[in-house]
Amino acid sequence: MSALSSQKITMRRVKHDVLCVGLGASALSLAVAYRERDPGADIVFLEAQPKSSWRPIRKLPGQDMGTTFMHDLITTENPRSKFTFVKYLHETGRLVNFTNVGKIKPAGELFEDYLRWVAEKFESQVKWATQVVSIEGGRDGSGVVDEWTITAEDRLAGSKTIISAKRVIVAVGSQSRVPKALGGGGTAVVHASNFQERLQEKLRTVSHGANIAIVGEGQPAVELLEYIQSIRGTHTTTLFTEQPSLQPAASSSFANDTTIKPSLAALKSLPPELRSRASGQSGGAVAPAAQSQLIERIYEIQYNQRVKEADEENLRLQVKPSSKVTNVETAPDGRASVTYLDKVSGEAKTHARDFDLVIAATGYAQREQDRLLRPLGRLLENGTVSVDSNYRVNLRRRGVTNGRGLWLVGSLAPEQYVSSYTMVMLKGGDAAFSIMAERSRRLVDSLLAIQALESLEKEEVEAVQAHL
Repeated sequence: MSALSSQKITMRRVKHDVLCVGLGASALSLAVAYRERDPGADIVFLEAQPKSSWRPIRKLPGQDMGTTFMHDLITTENPRSKFTFVKYLHETGRLVNFTNVGKIKPAGELFEDYLRWVAEKFESQVKWATQVVSIEGGRDGSGVVDEWTITAEDRLAGSKTIISAKRVIVAVGSQSRVPKALGGGGTAVVHASNFQERLQEKLRTVSHGANIAIVGEGQPAVELLEYIQSIRGTHTTTLFTEQPSLQPAASSSFANDTTIKPSLAALKSLPPELRSRASGQSGGAVAPAAQSQLIERIYEIQYNQRVKEADEENLRLQVKPSSKVTNVETAPDGRASVTYLDKVSGEAKTHARDFDLVIAATGYAQREQDRLLRPLGRLLENGTVSVDSNYRVNLRRRGVTNGRGLWLVGSLAPEQYVSSYTMVMLKGGDAAFSIMAERSRRLVDSLLAIQALESLEKEEVEAVQAHL
């Protein structure tokens, strides 16, 4: 008998009114909104990561948040909430120190600690290290879905739990995406979401000065470029970007008002993710962009290096514009050879120097979300995933009992590249906090309305039965 077959796997069954898959910053905001409206709600959160390694946001060391502290989990919807960032500062004895610093954008480490502080308030409702294996529709005798059946696995104990829930929220965020073109680099390629350990190893062990490549677009790639250059040493960093130059993000206070607090009724009815498109601000596809101050900082670094080094190829910070990386291969010495397409000349080129490390700042994909929802295809309206203005998944009519539903966080995200400044929905984007409180309010109000409808129908049935 194999070790796997002889292993005792326990199985138990539980029931909840509401189940949320994932516990990132978005799910925390939902937890806050839900508790403020229905403190005694029967809701549970399943988080795949163990508590010890849980990271609600990912910031570079020493990096500030990209948005004001007022854009926390709840302040813009309820400034008096006990879950605000200011309440956290007061309760932890940090309010005076934060005020003395005089910064409107908090340090990333401080804001992450705030999110952990909020998560502690919901500890009894969180199942850590619990991976959702599947979501299925549990049908009644007439074939209509009257509950959702969720199979979850404890990643530490190996036990499985079957959970029945009336309403399910999928808030799994996004997972790191490494293009196929970078797949041949083996261990020399790492995603930007998990690069620190490998980078420090290369900076420590490569005696001649490590040669680092960054492949990607927009704010994440440029932030990474600046951060690596800020580390003392003789290493060289090269950014490969498909853009003809580093593009500044087009933003203003007026544009932000349209997205966050629109005055037009037609825009108010839309989810905040769609308002800039509806008002014509986005002009179609969103080009990868970075904050203009950051771009100017990169230019200044290069300028100072040019004072001491006339040969452009010897600069420690290099930007390869109009360069689409088409292949990364492992060289005999374990380093990575990078081939790219010069989009101006149309010529394929191989970089003259191999790289000790290639960091993919290539965004995120919604693989986990797709994995969970794909098996529900027959229940989905038109067989595809779509949501209404309150993030409720559009299900086939008469396929689900009243009072049941699915909600999806992150379903209105722009595709492909992720910029924490210009794209608001995907994992790691600071600008998501500017709309997070409103998004949570809309979703929770929708969920509670469905719950109220179920209660009303139950009362009507009981009233009829009482007269029989």
